Amino acid sequence: MNCPICMDYIICCRTAICGHSFCEICIHESLIHRKECPNCRKDIRKWVLSKSEIVDSAVKLMVKSKADNDEDGELKRY
Repeated sequence: MNCPICMDYIICCRTAICGHSFCEICIHESLIHRKECPNCRKDIRKWVLSKSEIVDSAVKLMVKSKADNDEDGELKRY
């Protein structure tokens, strides 16, 4: 759930043809310099990056859960 470029939670997930996922902004900035996956170095292009709604939803749930836990100081069970 972390972007391998910025090392933070993935925001607006984009997945390359090789299967690696990144923040939309991070991968677009990376592709300005090199047209390859920052993880595996496979040749990729902007137009083959797909949205990943599942990863975006999972990250939102993780962030919400962490915020809820931080507020209470303990783990919440649902």
